[in-house]
Amino acid sequence: MNKVESVVIGIGLSVICPLLLMVLFWWSAALIFIYHILPITERAITISAITGLGLGIILDIVYVQKWIPRFYALDLKLMALVYLFCSAIAVAFCMGLPIGNIFLGILAGVYIGRRSHYSNYDRELVPRLTKQVGIFTGIVTGVWTLSIGLLALNEPIVIRMSQELFGITRETFTDHFGVVLVILLCVVLTALQYWCTMTASKISYHRD
Repeated sequence: MNKVESVVIGIGLSVICPLLLMVLFWWSAALIFIYHILPITERAITISAITGLGLGIILDIVYVQKWIPRFYALDLKLMALVYLFCSAIAVAFCMGLPIGNIFLGILAGVYIGRRSHYSNYDRELVPRLTKQVGIFTGIVTGVWTLSIGLLALNEPIVIRMSQELFGITRETFTDHFGVVLVILLCVVLTALQYWCTMTASKISYHRD
């Protein structure tokens, strides 16, 4: 691993660790508050988010330099869990649009490409592993697209736009046309995500 790559990884880890912990603590406290699991106040949600951020910064100070050399040897199951959590954050921050997930899929492709480049994987294993990661990211993006698309069918602004664009009634859109449109969009974005991940992996694998 060259020095520039090490610096980029260090910066990425330094940002992502506090961010993930802040969101994890924030959302956990928010769920506890919303569903009345424990008697906490709204102020506790803010305190929880700040606590997560502070804990992440402490972990950065103590462990980042140790994580950098091991970055491409981390457990893939752990990376998959981190990816799923980042995917949920991307959906929330992008207001349901798949842009964030497409970007995450590209990063996943870069990661598996560089990991394969530095590891002593068998030549037959690399394409299979890359394909598995591409399928995984494609499925994640597809599931989000399908879920959010179906929920959006009853949104007034979506129905109004469909009536203006396609000249169809509200009932037709919510019953038949809209569902078909969401499924088609889901297929297209799943395929696009798969292609982006695979392409990013191939490019990063061959890059010195």
